[in-house]
Amino acid sequence: MRFIVLGAGDVGTTLSAQLVREQHDVVLIERDEAKLAAAAAMLDVQALVGNGCLPEVLEKAGLNTADYFIAVANQDEINITACITAKLLNPAAKRIARIRGISFAHKDIVKEHVDEFFDLTINPIQAAADYLLRLLKVAGAREVIDFCEGKLQVIGLDVKSHSPFLGRKLKELANLREKLHLLIIAIVRDGELVVPRGNDELLEDDTVYCITPPERIGMLFEMVGSTFAPAKSAMIWGGGPLGRTLAHELEAQGIQVKLIISKKECSNDLLDEFHDILVLTGDGKDRDLLLEENIHEIDAFVSVTPDEEDNILSALLAKKLGARTSMALVNKASYLPLVQAIGVDVVVSSRAAAASAIFAHIHTEALISEFSLRYLGAGFIEVVVEAQMPIAGKTISQAKFPHGILCASMTRGDDLITPTGSTTLQPGDHLILFITRGAHTKLEKLFGKKVEIIT
Repeated sequence: MRFIVLGAGDVGTTLSAQLVREQHDVVLIERDEAKLAAAAAMLDVQALVGNGCLPEVLEKAGLNTADYFIAVANQDEINITACITAKLLNPAAKRIARIRGISFAHKDIVKEHVDEFFDLTINPIQAAADYLLRLLKVAGAREVIDFCEGKLQVIGLDVKSHSPFLGRKLKELANLREKLHLLIIAIVRDGELVVPRGNDELLEDDTVYCITPPERIGMLFEMVGSTFAPAKSAMIWGGGPLGRTLAHELEAQGIQVKLIISKKECSNDLLDEFHDILVLTGDGKDRDLLLEENIHEIDAFVSVTPDEEDNILSALLAKKLGARTSMALVNKASYLPLVQAIGVDVVVSSRAAAASAIFAHIHTEALISEFSLRYLGAGFIEVVVEAQMPIAGKTISQAKFPHGILCASMTRGDDLITPTGSTTLQPGDHLILFITRGAHTKLEKLFGKKVEIIT
């Protein structure tokens, strides 16, 4: 397919790189010559300097033969205008726009009319806020991924020194899978991925990834030596759009919130924006400020300033001073394996959230696997069995799942099923698969569908 991407920022370059890896033709438009040159030096794309809102620029980019036009420039107005221009020039091309601050939700604006101009609109701020809110409901988890409309969750947790299962072989825990639908899928140990086998043992400071129904999460926390309790208090550093969005949504859920903002961010409008939230002017890296505000009593410290290094440092400090869990906004992919290794519990990337939503829309006919353990080359995927798939009607043993692919759990209607070799795969079954990098080509043969990997 042919893609035209407007904007050579973080999201634009990430999307372009992924599309090129998938062997699509990509034209990248950017009016900043230096930024475009830097992106073009890394990517095998056609680079075009210009204003993507202008018809002549889009024509030069080849919009008349494009399958998709994706506008992810830094300004909403540019993305909106560019999509409207693209619609007028080539109505057949699908249009995706990143829109962060402008909303079309209004009583006099009909959604169907908006849909004429945009096939998809993405708000990275809201996507990141939704991810953080999901994690705050399971405070203490490194990751929470919903599957089967929330009937199953993959939870990442650290094993504590007082876990009752320390030193026990995993084959001794087989009853957990049978009785509680709880399965240890993967272990991260000293920065390395371990695909567990029966003779492997749980060790202190392991991070285990387990799949379980939400009602069993408390037992999972007990297994690793922790206590499950949703967050009741949060401290947020950052008065930008993400910090404010998160503060409002937490306030609406009855969570006590303290919001730290800089002097530059402080204004009467911002102070009037909140009702029951304590707004503090200061620096999230200020040890005295955190101690004065009883950081040791806070369930979650969330750092979402524009400075990624500051976010990392403040999250580490808050954790050291006693915060139950620490979260940081980090968009640089190269930082991800380092940040969690040095002690930050949760890393969120608004760029990754936007890219995931865009790829899921582009590849509606493919299986989408978002590599949650991307820096270790592994992830999870939900597959709905279709009647025409090669595996339909076969047992798991007959399907012969290849090395690197594990059927971790499944649902059939409202029933949770712990899959065994004799389980028959029926049309409509939802399968949760754990997949390691390189195994996706085997998955394509198994299910007869293309697999797209979001990295």
